[in-house]
This record gives sequence, C-alpha cells and structure tokens, in this order.
Amino acid sequence: MAVTRLGLLSPLHELPGEVQDVAAAARPPVALWQVITASSDDHSLPALRATADTAALTAGARRLARWRPDAVAWACTSGSFVVGRAGALDQLAAIEAAAAAPATSTSLAFVEALDALGIDEVVAVAPYPEPAAAAFAAFLGEWGIAVSATVPLGCTGPSASERLDAAAVAAALERVGDGVPVLLADTAVWGIEIHAELAPRLAAPLLVANQVTLWHALSLAGVDTGIAALGVLAGVPAGYRTRPGRKAGGAVR
Repeated sequence: MAVTRLGLLSPLHELPGEVQDVAAAARPPVALWQVITASSDDHSLPALRATADTAALTAGARRLARWRPDAVAWACTSGSFVVGRAGALDQLAAIEAAAAAPATSTSLAFVEALDALGIDEVVAVAPYPEPAAAAFAAFLGEWGIAVSATVPLGCTGPSASERLDAAAVAAALERVGDGVPVLLADTAVWGIEIHAELAPRLAAPLLVANQVTLWHALSLAGVDTGIAALGVLAGVPAGYRTRPGRKAGGAVR
C-alpha cells in the first residue's frame, strides 16, 4: 500500500506526540517527517518575527523536498500570523516553491477550517502574552473573521505552552460567554488531547492548532480526513480560501 508523505516544519522542537497518533489513524497510512526550524523559546513579537523568517522556512522546506512529500505544513500558529495575511501567503508561496509540494500553515489552516464549517465569529484562546494574542486576533480580522473575545494565557514561550492542560483552558473559557466557537492557538500545546476532553462539554465547536494543521495538510495530500481525533473537521472537505485560483495539489511537483 502506498504511503502518503507529510512534511512538517516546526519551530524550536518537535510537535507533541499527538500528531503521530493522528497519522497512525489515517487510511491509507501517512508517514511524517518533522524538520525543526530556527526559533527561540520566546513569544514576544520581535522573537516571533524572527521565527517567521522566510529564509529559515525555505531552508527547512528544501530539506523536506529531497524526501518528496505529498504536502507540507508550516506547523506554527504564531510564526504564521505575526506577519499578517500578506506575509502568511508569502510564506506559503516560498515553502511551496522550495518543497515542490502544496503547503499550508497553521494560521491559514485555521482560516480554511472556519470557512469549511461556515464560521465567521470566534473566541480566540491564545497561550501567548497579550501582544501576540492581539496579533492573532488581528490576523483573523484580516480574513473577515470576527473575534468576540481574546483570552491571552501569558505563556512566555513554547515550552510553557506545552505544559498547558485541559483544566487551564477550561478556566480560561469561564471568562467568556458560551455558544461561540473557540480557537486554541499554538502547535506546542497538546491541543488534540485537550480537545478530546473539552469539546464534548462545549456548546460550540472547539478548534485547536494541531487539529486544523493536520486536517488541512492531509486534505492537500489527498488523504481521507475521516479521523475521529479531528473532531468536527473529520471528513469535512477543505476549500481554497487561502489558495486563490488553485486546486488541491496545485503546487508544481
């Protein structure tokens, strides 16, 4: 049986093991390769702009290209929203050219997921300090997505984000009204694990960073996304809002 190859660019360190669990549940099988890109353990805006450096991303994508991936994801929320809508699309074009494969990023995957579900208003739970959380909300606004509340959790870097658990996110959600879809940013967070615990208790969808990243990347690779861990996105077709004029697999091979 042919194995689909999914390349992931991840800043600072490897993504939580939950991404491997999703790949293992895919049919046909999916192989992952994570290439770590330059980053510091810092969620300040200057540090995030350094993480977003296109030269570092294209260097990582060129490493992935030799493996001939079927799709590539820049698996970082903050490193894709911090440059705004135009910058995120520039990142996408640079990664696709370097990897010779269709690509997405976590922030663009959030946009695609909301579009696929017909959602245009959200609550943004951001593990970051307030300036980065505000930048996430501003990015969503550039795509016409209304952010009714932004909840910064104050994690100073990815290592702190990785320690977040469902109890901390549930406490944050107590600060906002119920019934509005919730986004939980940051691929360093064990978001799919948190999703499994919290989503059944919420009145509206919960979308988390690793969930949307894998859903969109698998869609671009032509893999069936009917995977239970993807929650409300399981089996949902991806559109092309962030890929104007393109179709699935539209990058040059």
